[in-house]
Amino acid sequence: MGGVRQIVTQTQQNIIGVAANSGKLLWKIPFTTQYVQNIVTPVVYRDTLILSGLAKGVMAVRLVRKGDEWSPQTVWRNEEASMYMNSPVVMGDLVFGFSHLKRGQFFCLDARTGGTLWTGPPRQGENAAMLISPGSLVALTNDSQLLIAKPSGKSFDVIRRYTVADSPTWAHPLVLPDGVVIKDAKTLARWSVD
Repeated sequence: MGGVRQIVTQTQQNIIGVAANSGKLLWKIPFTTQYVQNIVTPVVYRDTLILSGLAKGVMAVRLVRKGDEWSPQTVWRNEEASMYMNSPVVMGDLVFGFSHLKRGQFFCLDARTGGTLWTGPPRQGENAAMLISPGSLVALTNDSQLLIAKPSGKSFDVIRRYTVADSPTWAHPLVLPDGVVIKDAKTLARWSVD
């Protein structure tokens, strides 16, 4: 960001950037939620950070550097989606995520403007881990549904759906070249792809 290699993360009350070579705090943005916790990992899109948190909507922030000072500028904000326990993914100019609003809903935003391109049906669960696999979106819901979808700005087009466990799946899956590793509440399993 701003020509400086840095680690960007959320703390309980801030989003921070730390110099990768020295650990020096470069900047921070106050960012709190009602439970004083931040779970969503900030995602880089071009020269912006895409951020979200419980009941905070989704927003893009550009960090402007003047000498040693950094100042955040909000580029866009979207209140139609908001993330709590998962992080978005970016493919091209599309942001995909799972909103806690409407009791769980997949969504897609235009990364350039923040405009909502689509939202999926409501009541899809409490959480879904989102990943990118070559040519596909992968989502693992907390009720053990592994979804493979086409990355599209028009709709949430699920190509395949698998039930991968008998207990809740809260951990991110690990996508391998020939399969996927799933951790549920009771087991760790490797699934093969034919």
